[in-house]
Amino acid sequence: MTDAAATGEAYEIFCHNAAVAEKAFGVRIHHTRGLSTDVLPGLPDRSYDLIYIDGSHKYEDVAFDIRESKRVLADGGLITGDDLDLQIPDVPLEEVKARLNLEFHSDADPEKSFHPGVTLAVHEAFGRVTRYEGFWVLQFKGGEFAPIALKGAHYFAPSFLTLKQRRFFLKRVSKRMWQEEPNLLTFIKRANVRTLKI
Repeated sequence: MTDAAATGEAYEIFCHNAAVAEKAFGVRIHHTRGLSTDVLPGLPDRSYDLIYIDGSHKYEDVAFDIRESKRVLADGGLITGDDLDLQIPDVPLEEVKARLNLEFHSDADPEKSFHPGVTLAVHEAFGRVTRYEGFWVLQFKGGEFAPIALKGAHYFAPSFLTLKQRRFFLKRVSKRMWQEEPNLLTFIKRANVRTLKI
């Protein structure tokens, strides 16, 4: 990803996907290109309904992105992210802090591998959050952040997958995902949802 970003390839793919989204689905994407440390401070308070954090895994970067995202998230909005493989106390706080110099701690047991910076930053900002295989989400309502439930949410296999991959995806999702009752789908279907992807 670093190489793709440096060469501009990642941005070209993003622009292509944005054009396809508009042409095929009528979704218009307005974007700003830059480092989150430069862009986020200029965004107005409470101006986004959905924020997805999937940038740097370094603790300082994740903590900054979360702090600024909390400021710009509108009441009723969702803050989400990726790469939260383990939460505290599933992995001891001392172990997380000892590995903060790593973007990813790989363990012989894949169930014990994690991104220390993401784990610590999310823990300090929110405590435990709703999480599924690295994806995490909370809702901001009435000045508080609360977990949301995912059980029963509708899902689909992306059309770009092969038939074999789609069957695997649907089987895995139906077996392991959505273990609580959600309001995520209803929220995303709301008109004029303002989304911020970091």
